[in-house]
Order: sequence, then C-alpha cells, then structure tokens
Amino acid sequence: MNIAIVHYRAGLMDGVSLEMEKWKKALSMLGNDVTIIAGNEAEGVDITLPFLSINSDFDDVEKMKEEFKRTFEGFDLIVVENIWSLALRESVGIALEEFAKSSNKLFIGHHHDFWWERDRKENDILRKHFPPDLSNVKHIVINSIAKEELFKRRRIESFVIPNVIDTTVFANLRDDFKSRLGIHPGDVVFLQATRIVRRKAIELSIELVSVFSKKLDGMIGRELYSGEKFTGRVFLAFGGMVEDEEYFRKLNDLAHVENVSIINAYPFVESGEYSFWDVYTLASVVTYPSILEGWGNQLLEALAAKKPVILFEYDVFKRDIKSSGIEYVSLGENYEIKDGIVHVDKKNIEAAAERVKDILFDSQEYKNIVEKNYEIVRKKYSIQALKRMLKRILEVI
Repeated sequence: MNIAIVHYRAGLMDGVSLEMEKWKKALSMLGNDVTIIAGNEAEGVDITLPFLSINSDFDDVEKMKEEFKRTFEGFDLIVVENIWSLALRESVGIALEEFAKSSNKLFIGHHHDFWWERDRKENDILRKHFPPDLSNVKHIVINSIAKEELFKRRRIESFVIPNVIDTTVFANLRDDFKSRLGIHPGDVVFLQATRIVRRKAIELSIELVSVFSKKLDGMIGRELYSGEKFTGRVFLAFGGMVEDEEYFRKLNDLAHVENVSIINAYPFVESGEYSFWDVYTLASVVTYPSILEGWGNQLLEALAAKKPVILFEYDVFKRDIKSSGIEYVSLGENYEIKDGIVHVDKKNIEAAAERVKDILFDSQEYKNIVEKNYEIVRKKYSIQALKRMLKRILEVI
C-alpha cells in the first residue's frame, strides 16, 4: 500500500514529528511505501507543501483541496496527523475534509492533541469539523481519556494506539558529550529532556535538585551507581528546545535563587554537533514533572535509555501507563499554580529527593530498576509493538 503521512511540520524534535517517523518505520516494516508530507523543508520530509505550515497565511480552501487531489493521487491511505484535532489551521483541516468527502481513498485521523485540551474558544467550526465524521475516515487517539472525550463530544468511535519509542536510537551515542560540557564522571546530573514550555512544570525539577543537593552531607567520595566516586557536584541539564523565552528566563532566575547549577545542552543539539539522543548520555536520572501530557514521549525515552525517572503523575500516566508496572519516583498527583509557578506538596519533593539519593548510591538497585523498565518498554511500547498494533488496524479498515 502507498501511504502518505501529513502534518503541518515534520522532521523536527517535537512529539508529533518523532511519532511520524516511528509510524513510517513500522508501516514500512509491514511492506508499505510511506511518504511524509509537511509544510516545512527538513530532513525526513519527502514532499513539502508550504501552505500546510503553521506560519502560512494561505487560506483558500478550494485551491488547497485541488492541491491535495494532485498530491495524494498515487496514495491508497492518508494519515492525517493532528490537523483534524488540534486545528491550528482551520482552513487546512476543512480543505482536507472536503477532499476526503470527494475521494474514495482511506484516511486515518491520528489525533495527538485536541483543540478542547488547549485554551481555545469553542465555536461552530471547531464543533462541526474537528475532527470530521466521515465513513472513509478512521480515528486513532493516543490515550483512553481522549477516546472517551471524542465519543462524548462528537459520537465518534476511535482506536487507541499509544506513543512508542524506537530503542535503536540509543545504540550508537557519542561518549564525549559530558566532557564537552565540563561534566565529570563522578558528577550527578538530573536531565530535563523536554521542550521548555510551561506545562512541563520544570520549576519542580529545580526544586527537587535543590532539596536533593541539601541531603548530600558526608557523601563526597561515596561510590555512585556507576562505580565512580561522587564529586559533590550536582547539575540540572536542559536537553530540549526553548519555546517560551520568558519562562526560560524565569527558570534560570529560580535556579539562581535555589543555588541550582543549570547546563543548557540544547544549543549543541541545535547546531548539529550532537544528536538529541546524545543528551541522555548526560543523565544520572531523568526528571519528568509535566502536569499535562497526551502520552509521554520523554518518559519512554528515559526508560529506553535505561535511566531512572522522577515524574509527576499526570492524568494520562495514571490512566494508561501506570498499570504497565514501570518503576519510578513520584512527585505526587496533585498540584496548584501560584504566580505562574507549579507547586506540589513539599513532602513529595522531600520523599522523592530521598528516594533518588538511595537509587544513585546503590548500583544494584539502580540496575534492577532500569532493566525492569526497559523490558516493559520493549514489550509494550517499542517499534515492534507499534508494528503489531498497526497491522491489526490495517486489517480492519
């Protein structure tokens, strides 16, 4: 089958771009020819349609529909990524819907995020068209909460396929990133691999590192999980792109107040000197304090990279992931926002810091946790698992 996967953008490090690559790999393993189509030019984008871009102001629905007709002529199945759910460009979504109505082709709406999950004012266009309810369109969501809400709002049935991780990306990582950043073998590094956006609640990582650092009296020279002697130095490393400059400045100010040393590794990724996956070589442990996630890509990445994880138990995690049996350090499941800063119970921060200390200074405990979690990821959330799920979907559509 010739399959097109289409989105506003692709070939980047955002969650949807990464998931498109995984779907392309899994669908190709099933014997399909897969083409990625997006509004930007980047490595991994096979066909560029500039009007798809989030930044485009081209809104002629009829002309877009005609372009879709030409572009998709040779395809049997079109997978529409988030365009019909997040609706950042309503005209693009409507043009795709109009094309689907006039076509005998099969479509999959692959919905990572919905407009009602964001601060969007509801209107008739969103209610009627996003996502569309057509006989030749099947819908896939990434968690059971979204499945229930989609049916509640639009009476549309959907399949759940979770996000996955391609474990092979960690096979050939650079081993010199730490030294390039001035990190010593006996240092402890908490890695925040997510993008710098407010819903990631990165202030909780800063608070955690601050509390952890105060629990280290008498620990210098003690053996870490790695066999190295602890230097006494603790860092919080940022590995993702900055998408909110004001928030980034606020985080750095907070880190200064809390006496937390920040290392920003992302410029080395952005320049191409290192890959995004190389940032995981920096980590002793990974922080994942997000209060809102459609699934949790960086969580899976951390587990596949064999790193312990500290996380806030966001709703989708509790509903769909927690039962898998992964082992993690919890920051709790309740939060409040004061003056734009996310807060959790200080007892949770204290307990998490103590637990992390125990793990980092016990090599056997560390190994047991990361190996157990890796096996769960391999069985439930790998490319092979995605291949099996997609095979079943293709058989019923």
